[in-house]
Amino acid sequence: MPITGTLEEGRDYSATTSPASCGIKRTSYPAQCIVMNLGFFIILGSQFLSALADNALFFAAMALLKQQAAPEWHTSMLLWFFTVSYVVLAPFAGSFADSMHKGRAMMICNGIKFAGCVGMLAGVPPLLAYGVVGFGAAAYSPAKYGIITEYLPHEKLVEAVRGCDGVLS
Repeated sequence: MPITGTLEEGRDYSATTSPASCGIKRTSYPAQCIVMNLGFFIILGSQFLSALADNALFFAAMALLKQQAAPEWHTSMLLWFFTVSYVVLAPFAGSFADSMHKGRAMMICNGIKFAGCVGMLAGVPPLLAYGVVGFGAAAYSPAKYGIITEYLPHEKLVEAVRGCDGVLS
C-alpha cells in the first residue's frame, strides 16, 4: 500500500507515532507516523532476539554441563550464578544505563554477554561463563526500557512497555 495522505501545512508530525495521533482518520498515513512505529518495532525485535539468545545459551550451557559429566547440582547452580549477577549488579545497572545513550549501553551489555558465550566456547567453566552473561543481562535490563522513551512520546509508554514485556516474557 503506498504511503499517501494530506498533510496540513505547518503541522509538525515528527513526535507522533500512530495515524490517529496524526489526525488521520482514513487508511492513508504520513511517512513520519510509520517511521516512528518502525523504529520502535525494530528495537522490540532486537530485544526479542537478545532474550532468545540468552535462553538458547542457557540450554547450551546445560548441554555442555551434561557433556562434561558435571555433577547434577551444577545444573541448578547455573541459574543461581545468572541470578546472583542480577542481584549484585542491580544497584549499579540503572546508573550505567543512564550514563550514556541507551543504544550504546545495550551494545556494551550484549558485548559482555557475547564475552561470556565466547568464554564458554574457550573452556571457561559454564557456571562462571554464564555468570558473566548474567552481568551483561542485568546491565541490559534498564537500557531496554529506557530506549523506548527515545522512540515514543510519554502517552505511548505504558502501551509500549506492556508490548515489550509481552514479547520478552
